[in-house]
Amino acid sequence: MDTFIIKGITGRVLHDTRRGKKSGLYPVKYCITRAEKRMYYKTGYDLSKDEWTLINKKYPPEDLRQPKEIIENGLKIIETAITEILENGEYSHEKLNRRLRNKSDFIIDAYKNRIAELTRDGQVGTASIYNSAMVNLKGYNELVRFNDITPKWLKDYENYALKSIRPATVSIYLRTLRTIFNIAIQDKVILKTSYPFSQNRHDKKFKIRQGSGSKIALTIDQLAAVAEYETLFKATQRSRDLFMLSFHLGGMNLKDMLLLKWKMIKNNELMYVREKTAKTTEREIKITIPLTDEALKIIGKWGNADKSPDAHILPFMPDDPTPEDIRRITLNYLRIINKHLADIGNNLKIEGLSSMVARHTYATLAKNAGVSISFIKEVLGHTDVRTTEAYLKSFEASQRREQFTVAGNMLQKKLNAIQKKNGQ
Repeated sequence: MDTFIIKGITGRVLHDTRRGKKSGLYPVKYCITRAEKRMYYKTGYDLSKDEWTLINKKYPPEDLRQPKEIIENGLKIIETAITEILENGEYSHEKLNRRLRNKSDFIIDAYKNRIAELTRDGQVGTASIYNSAMVNLKGYNELVRFNDITPKWLKDYENYALKSIRPATVSIYLRTLRTIFNIAIQDKVILKTSYPFSQNRHDKKFKIRQGSGSKIALTIDQLAAVAEYETLFKATQRSRDLFMLSFHLGGMNLKDMLLLKWKMIKNNELMYVREKTAKTTEREIKITIPLTDEALKIIGKWGNADKSPDAHILPFMPDDPTPEDIRRITLNYLRIINKHLADIGNNLKIEGLSSMVARHTYATLAKNAGVSISFIKEVLGHTDVRTTEAYLKSFEASQRREQFTVAGNMLQKKLNAIQKKNGQ
């Protein structure tokens, strides 16, 4: 690997073998030394001792050629930054840190800009997701640039992230990175030819795997059991009722429910705009929900005593909540509700019962009842019917698995009975 020396400042790539990982690999780092004080930067690569020997050869194996190029390019970036610092004054490691983070073609810089933009727009929840993705990416390689990221790089990063994070979360993080790329192309920071993500199933670029999560949809019998669940605890009753209200309002999520106001009700219908899409779509999508007797009954039980037009229907939000208020209060009630729903699910033998199951259940039961996909799309607030079709498909797959195992379960019960009878 290359090294450089500029006015007593040394830069080199080293294989940090002081502490190995369980995989038997060791991190490759940039080491910048001045007056015996060292600064280390991650390259994003971990190599075995044999791979380190091979990558340092003039002609390394094919699978190590791209990593070598990216690592050496990173060292050149650091060398250039140090040269620029010295041209304008005295060098310090702090100045190097600041300069490296102020380069517009660095991914981390783009993340910071995106997070600031989302925060200004009041999208604090989305900003938090981007921040978590950025922190994870920094743990892998904080100096990575747009031009460094290839389909192979993305696969390596995915493998790194999967060691400590659930697949569904890794998929979310990768989608934020894809958005960062799209914004960079739109702003002409990079060329479209640099785009490393797959755009169709036939290309050989990186495909973000779909996070399966724990999506479930209740059967009508399970839903009825939840609706009729008896408890003496008022807080648990409220959590159950808010779950059912979400279902009766077409699978409305809790955040939107907490922000509903009395003035949104006209002619026994509720009209609202999803917070999730209010600032992310070109035109405002208004969703109209007829208020059923069941929904009105729950609202009557838990609704705000203040019926003025600008008062919230549910009495949990302040009059003029800030984005931080909305996020904090929503997360707090989600935690409480999901805890109670988990207890209800345990008692009813329903695995994975949570607030989002109400949305999944509404969509699935409506589809099974013959309701058109286009109508379900409008109620769910999707902008594209393909989103609704994909959304429903995951639940249908779950139902297929459940139905497919019925016969096998019957056989196993019979075999168990025979074994018990024979004293085995």
